[in-house]
Amino acid sequence: MWYSLRIHGFPEELVIWIKLLYDGTRSQVRTPNGTSQDFRVNVGVHQDSALSPLLFILVMDAITKDIQKNVPWTLLYADDVMLAAKTKAELEQQVQTWQDRLAYFGLRLNVKKTEYLTTDKNEQDTVCVSGEELPRTNAFKYLGSFIRNDAP
Repeated sequence: MWYSLRIHGFPEELVIWIKLLYDGTRSQVRTPNGTSQDFRVNVGVHQDSALSPLLFILVMDAITKDIQKNVPWTLLYADDVMLAAKTKAELEQQVQTWQDRLAYFGLRLNVKKTEYLTTDKNEQDTVCVSGEELPRTNAFKYLGSFIRNDAP
């Protein structure tokens, strides 16, 4: 995370201050049966922190900058990513590249929340990532707007 702040031009003093917010972080889990013992939190951004969305975006941008395509082929917003491709093979390759890159940095592409849309309604092939078939959709919502398959 500190690397991503530095490559985005944050002054070192600010990086140090943000780092102090994360040093020695501990948490607990509350359940109906009581509260767990506290434990160290060594990964991730703080939940419910106003700073966390920005930190996550900066990290995502830093670790995926070289695999992002120009708009509209790659769109990122927080933890939502939309990839576009001209062919099924190109889309499979892009999704696999993203999955591999995220895994390398300890993040996970949630295949259960991943779907694809094609403008060719006659297309019968499926899109697979790591041997898992992705569900096909005729429309999806991205940043409050619906993107639909309007092909005749």
